[in-house]
Amino acid sequence: MDESLLQRIKHYDAPSDVVAELSPIKTVMLTGITAAGKDTVIGDILKESDEFMRVVTSTTREPRENNGIMEQDGREYYFLTEAQAIQNMDQGEYIEVAPVHGRVNGSLISEYRRISGLAKTALTDINYEGAEKFLTFGMDDLSVYFVMPPNFEVWLARLMKRQGGTIGDHDEILRRFRSAQDELDNALRSPDFIPITNDVSRDTASRIIEYARTNTGPSATEREQANDAIHDLNTAISNYISQLEDIR
Repeated sequence: MDESLLQRIKHYDAPSDVVAELSPIKTVMLTGITAAGKDTVIGDILKESDEFMRVVTSTTREPRENNGIMEQDGREYYFLTEAQAIQNMDQGEYIEVAPVHGRVNGSLISEYRRISGLAKTALTDINYEGAEKFLTFGMDDLSVYFVMPPNFEVWLARLMKRQGGTIGDHDEILRRFRSAQDELDNALRSPDFIPITNDVSRDTASRIIEYARTNTGPSATEREQANDAIHDLNTAISNYISQLEDIR
């Protein structure tokens, strides 16, 4: 991604009247490292409760296969060209947009209007930069959950399953792991991210549904335990990266 596009994304702001229009929408966001199980949790939430509607975000990457299933346009994402993403920015079609692994990811205003018209709780999987942008809007009822695997071994197994039994070549592994470190560090810094350990997806989904219905969240003890798990996972990833760098 060239510098001019990065700067365009950095300085993009949604129209203020649109932010005010969408602020009353009850919104639940799931962010977290790749292969934390966010998509599976979202699927289980939608199966268990009809109170939620998934926000389909957009990306300029190509569709890929996840756990043996090929992604489809309009289901997992709206798959756009870079030119289409730039046009959306020029026309003020995004409520937020962010660079993710060299691609342009964004949340379309039209998606939130669609869900608002159905009187549902908006449910989305979003990168942490996008979540941080939403937190600046002062929305009336926004919850951002940082979903994380219970430990490094489970995360590695999920990552390999997602990638068809491999986690990529040397450089790809380093990129993925360093990106995960950045997201874990950010989760520890942000008091607005609610950490939640995803061991069994259905259980995680049920907890999030209950929190949304009751306007509550994990207890102080549960949050402390989750933050400890983030520290442990970050340490394990750092050790793994050191081993990979030694191989070079």
